[in-house]
Amino acid sequence: MTLEDGKYLIRIAQRHEPFIGVKPGISGPVIVDGPERVFTVHKADGNYTLSLDGRYTREDHGNVVASHVKLPPGIWSIQEQEDGLYSIEVPGNIRPGSGWTLYDLNPDAYVAVGNIGDPLQPGQLWRFVPVEE
Repeated sequence: MTLEDGKYLIRIAQRHEPFIGVKPGISGPVIVDGPERVFTVHKADGNYTLSLDGRYTREDHGNVVASHVKLPPGIWSIQEQEDGLYSIEVPGNIRPGSGWTLYDLNPDAYVAVGNIGDPLQPGQLWRFVPVEE
């Protein structure tokens, strides 16, 4: 099923793990348990942009960041994998490629853009939970 435009909370695949988000401010890394958590998902030419309160996500030095900086938004390929789980990948990747990867579940752990392959690892599968508007 294709992910629809809308507002979502995002968490790692395990159902009871914390959501990811950012701390308040102009820009910063996407982290575990970040207090600003509602992502806006927008489909764009077969890929997606993801933003939080007007801050678009993109890759910066191997991490996923959200920023108001006047740079083009990051473009992501969101692929359904299994049971309502998705990978968030750099578009055009031929595996092994790169995509959102969480290596650590501790609060404030950064979401990285890491190497992905087949099969995807648990830290590379994401659950999008719709938010009622």
